[in-house]
Amino acid sequence: PAYDQLAGELGEKVVFCKLNIDDEPELADRFQVETIPSLLLFQKGQPGELLVNPASKAQMADWLREQGV
Repeated sequence: PAYDQLAGELGEKVVFCKLNIDDEPELADRFQVETIPSLLLFQKGQPGELLVNPASKAQMADWLREQGV
């Protein structure tokens, strides 16, 4: 629910996408996603720091702010 709430709040600034790593194991390997949930922010086509298993909406929002969103 927190992910969907942030997507609703920040949808004009960020494009939010979900990926099922069971359906796309190559992408999971490519971006070193081993734990679900994990968040990865792309800026100018480049992946940034991975946020693994965020504990709360506040932690996700703080992480996005740290990334410049």
